[in-house]
Amino acid sequence: MSNTAFNFLSNSFLTTNNKEYFLKQPLPDIEKELDSYRTYLNSNRSGMDKECISDNEDSVEISDFRILQKLPDHDEIFQKSLFLNRFVIDDPLYSKSYKNFDLINLEREYRGYQRISELQAKEQLWDTVQYMKGLLPGVNANVGYIKFYPLSKEPTNELLHFVNIPDLSFPQEFPEIYEWFLKNIKVRTVDDNQKVVDLVEPCKKLAISFENDGSDLFLPALLTDGIPSVSLYQTWKEEEIIKSIRDRYLILLRKNEFRIKFGAIVSADTEFEFAFLNSIIKSPTNTTDAKALQVLTKLKLPSLASTSFDKVMEVRKFFDETFENFRKQLKDDVLHLQQINDEKHIEEFSKELERKYEASIKEIEAKMKFKFKLSGSDIFTTSLDIATMLTTTEYYPLMITGANALYKVYEGLAKPKKEAQNNLCYFLHKLK
Repeated sequence: MSNTAFNFLSNSFLTTNNKEYFLKQPLPDIEKELDSYRTYLNSNRSGMDKECISDNEDSVEISDFRILQKLPDHDEIFQKSLFLNRFVIDDPLYSKSYKNFDLINLEREYRGYQRISELQAKEQLWDTVQYMKGLLPGVNANVGYIKFYPLSKEPTNELLHFVNIPDLSFPQEFPEIYEWFLKNIKVRTVDDNQKVVDLVEPCKKLAISFENDGSDLFLPALLTDGIPSVSLYQTWKEEEIIKSIRDRYLILLRKNEFRIKFGAIVSADTEFEFAFLNSIIKSPTNTTDAKALQVLTKLKLPSLASTSFDKVMEVRKFFDETFENFRKQLKDDVLHLQQINDEKHIEEFSKELERKYEASIKEIEAKMKFKFKLSGSDIFTTSLDIATMLTTTEYYPLMITGANALYKVYEGLAKPKKEAQNNLCYFLHKLK
């Protein structure tokens, strides 16, 4: 499996190892390169879809920057590599742009953030590229575990066919959904110091967010120099609430659209999203794969602590059958947890699995180190049998004896190792 993002980046100055050279590049040149990158990805969209979708693979997870406002850390990617076929990450370069840099800073000020310098912008971009390069062992075409895909884009045609939401008609078009969001909304005030405080009405700027949601605040502002009349203020406030609910709903739909498109595991990143999936979409969040990932992230296996991301990817590449066996075993182990959401119970079960897997690894190690010992008479008989077979025409009865002796050697040396390789935890053993 190839990776379209790195087909471009491997020949781009963005991935240079010389940080000093990178930081000297003018922002217009960097923006031009980023624009070429976006154009390249857009022109290869169908190929990128094929890289992410396969009828023969399952257990795909999507990490969507729009929802979490952060990229998955390497430890999470590392741990989940024991179960997932593919980890699709929202391309962190696709949505980066430095056009109209002054306007970017005005927008930051408007949202209550400090201005950034051109050097800071380049430093941030450098860190993003290093993050992507750090995952190259999983991006490797022969592994195909990591896939960068531009999820942060305008709603796709697939989504627009699914739901078409007018701007301010949302409450009338989707009353139940609107009411559900309304029960979970938090409306506060942004004061003159750009601090979010309890709602003070009337005000010129609102901070709208949702209970237990990991997304950024929506910060609509009133485009006027002063406070309007009470009726105009209430109208503006209601419209901003409608637009915030509509936008949040669209993003959640877009996120799950990609999950369906790529056959990704249905799971919730926040309490708010979990409630959304169960109350609105009625999505089966307690699938076996989702539960297996939940258990896996709590496992503390010594074989993981003593290895590296590169080694895990190499083992996946050369021992793909043992990897599949381990994944199937993990699925089987968590089947009885399907309807259990109690964190304490899941953590206790994870510890049971740790003990089970560690015991299996020790058993494998014992068999791999096993040495068959022949007695002196066995060695003499075996040597005599083989020598006789090679030197005489009357060797048939002795040949059977020699074959028996050789099979004895096979049983003593090869058979234990074969049994070890068939163990469902052989994959974990190879990580050490």
